[in-house]
Amino acid sequence: MRAKAARLEDQVFRLTARTFELERRLAGDVAPDEPLPQPAVEAAAVEAAAPEAAVSTPELEIPAPPEPPAAPPIDWEALIGGNILNKIGVLVLVIGVALFLAYGVTQLGPGGRVAVGLAVGVSLLAAGVAMERMERYVFWARGLIGGGWAIVYFTTYALHALPAAKIVDDPVMGAALLFLAAAGFVLHSLHYRSEVVTGLAYLAAFLALVFAPRTALSLQASVPLAVSLVWIAGRFEWRWLAAGGLVFTYATFAGAQPPHATWPVLWIYWLLFEAYDLRTPRSPLMPLNAAGFLGASMLLWKPDQPGFDWYLTAAALAQVASALLRWWLRGREETPEQIAEGGFLLPALLGLGLLQYAAAVRFEGPAEALALFFVAELAVLAGAFAGLRILQWIATAALLPSLYVLFDNMSRPEQFSYFGLTLRVWTPVAILLAAAMFLNRAVAGWQGFTYLGTVLLMAPIGHELSSKREPLGWMTLAAVLLQRGYAERWRDFRWAALGCGAFASLVLMDSASWRMTLAGASIAAAAAAQLAYCGARFSAAGAGTGAVVLAAFALARALPPIWVAPAWAALLFASTAVAVRVERRFAAFGGFLFALAVVGRAISENFPDTRAETLVRWETVLLTVILLYAAQVLLGRGLPVFTALGTLLLTSLIVDESSGRVLTMALAAEAVGLLIAGFLLRERPLRLSGLALFLFCVLKVFLYDLRELDTMSRILSFVVLGLLLVGASWIYTRFREQIQRYL
Repeated sequence: MRAKAARLEDQVFRLTARTFELERRLAGDVAPDEPLPQPAVEAAAVEAAAPEAAVSTPELEIPAPPEPPAAPPIDWEALIGGNILNKIGVLVLVIGVALFLAYGVTQLGPGGRVAVGLAVGVSLLAAGVAMERMERYVFWARGLIGGGWAIVYFTTYALHALPAAKIVDDPVMGAALLFLAAAGFVLHSLHYRSEVVTGLAYLAAFLALVFAPRTALSLQASVPLAVSLVWIAGRFEWRWLAAGGLVFTYATFAGAQPPHATWPVLWIYWLLFEAYDLRTPRSPLMPLNAAGFLGASMLLWKPDQPGFDWYLTAAALAQVASALLRWWLRGREETPEQIAEGGFLLPALLGLGLLQYAAAVRFEGPAEALALFFVAELAVLAGAFAGLRILQWIATAALLPSLYVLFDNMSRPEQFSYFGLTLRVWTPVAILLAAAMFLNRAVAGWQGFTYLGTVLLMAPIGHELSSKREPLGWMTLAAVLLQRGYAERWRDFRWAALGCGAFASLVLMDSASWRMTLAGASIAAAAAAQLAYCGARFSAAGAGTGAVVLAAFALARALPPIWVAPAWAALLFASTAVAVRVERRFAAFGGFLFALAVVGRAISENFPDTRAETLVRWETVLLTVILLYAAQVLLGRGLPVFTALGTLLLTSLIVDESSGRVLTMALAAEAVGLLIAGFLLRERPLRLSGLALFLFCVLKVFLYDLRELDTMSRILSFVVLGLLLVGASWIYTRFREQIQRYL
């Protein structure tokens, strides 16, 4: 009994010690282990327990700590409404104040305009500093701070450089004041250590110089701004600030015109950002700097200007020297793929662009298309064989100019005869380009080459055959593609065959009556229902698409032209209601194509004044838009294609009916209506359409109102739109919790 008691006491002691050690570890106690007092065991008991087998104790497992919860997804709508709209609104307001200082009302003298500009800038600064103390409005207030400093900087620039606001004649005093203003807003922005605030201040300052009247001082004022920006970006490792500053700098140069824009200033820009790029590992500025430098060079030099070829050669050699220097500095520490992307890739792309430019200057007609295609094709094959997908994709985009030139020359009537066969001069080029597209599909593996090759083959078939035979030729091409697609299990070939055959069917149906077309649609719909009942969902979707196409043609022949678009929209709504139960993906893709046709029909038939009265035009277009929005509700989540097209159609009608003076306000009212409807119906696509329309209004005031409207309308557009954008951003920020219930 004593031996058993001794063994049990020893086991209890060991378990107690292990439990104590585990509790210390879980509690984070790092104190050194202290020996526990050993129990006294009688010698006789130990001797008696010696021959007994040792009792093993189970190991205790420490449970793993729970994984941290996943970060919530980014709400892009709240980001745009509460943050981005604020920044854009501040920028638009800055431009409006700049225009006021440059072209303001005649009732105010230079001193009054400067006083107004300083008052607006200081007010924005004060409001931003005051609102920043509230945690809810931190980011919103920083936008006001950046805009306020930008207005102060431009006003300081205007009081010496702009005749309408000039109150300082001494150039030294003007430069000193400009330097003090720049130093003030830079130091204030650095106080926050925020890349966004600093970048917004620089952006507004550069934009003020861009939209100001062109003077030599505007270009000179951009140099210290660029130098300080590059220094700050390197000091705090703000790469996005450096990239944005590069765009600001070259935009300022592009806004200046000769003789103010001189090539030494352009080379200073390039060397400045290239030096930053070489000092910063993995910096993205090399392609941006090259693009900005070459683009500004094209504005500075004319192709027929003496010395242009030498300037272009010097620019190419400078880019190559930069690439070699990068390889020497970084090449030994990078993988071969990184060396290719950071070393020879940009010079290769520059060479590609220069060669295509030379081909466009040297050749014309189909020969130009062939030369452009040959240069890009070499880059595509090089990227495919070298395994550089980025080079392959960019070279694929470089094929598009050759296709544009080829299709632009298809209207030429010139022909040639070869062995008794008369063809158009561009037909062999189209066939050669189509063969190269199918070769690229085999080598590079991108299925988009199949569709491009199919279109290139359809073009000569349609032009070389008579109008009665061309559908048969397209049907033959579709049969060949379909056979190869099923034989090799290439889905892209089957899709290309489907598109080619559908287009041929549309041409064949052109001569049929609407009753026969409607009967064909009924047969196709019955076949689609039978296929869906049997479980062949994809085939049923294809048959249903054929039924919709036939029904659309029947409606086009049976109804008055102005009512075809609403009828097609109703057909789209009905087909979407059925298709979402059969094949949702096919419903989204096919519905998008059909919606494009609806919008195109409405624009072509319902907009011209000679086709219908204004009231009927509004009725038909609004009915079409409502049906497009309703179809989007049926489609549910996914890309809001129907909503986007409906908004596009409604916007086009407003543009067609409104004049230039009120167009921006009308579009802004439409954006507000879409936002309100989106919140009331809890439909996010409507709200996103409203935000997109707001951004379109911003582009319009820059691209159209700035040049076309009179002075006061221009100023009013900028100021009112800026205030509306800031107000919308404030609503998103103020009612953030309530809006979250709608997202």
